[in-house]
Amino acid sequence: MAGLPQREETNMPLYHMKELWTPASILGVKFFRTEDGHVFMKVRKHSRKRIR
Repeated sequence: MAGLPQREETNMPLYHMKELWTPASILGVKFFRTEDGHVFMKVRKHSRKRIR
């Protein structure tokens, strides 16, 4: 469409993650570790957030 400003796309980096099992996994709190050693936390249906 003419006249609309173009948005610049920002791509999220792709991570290969493994889920870490913890007792909190039963309650829906999951932890993931990347190949780089970063740790992400996911609570139920919400997005993963990097915590370390």
